[in-house]
Amino acid sequence: PKYAGHEIQPDGTSYIIMDESDILARLSN
Repeated sequence: PKYAGHEIQPDGTSYIIMDESDILARLSN
């Protein structure tokens, strides 16, 4: 996905979605 947030899995767990700019910002720090 191109957006950041949480997606809920069918089993009720969730995982974090980061957009590309957020990932690049984390890697550059």
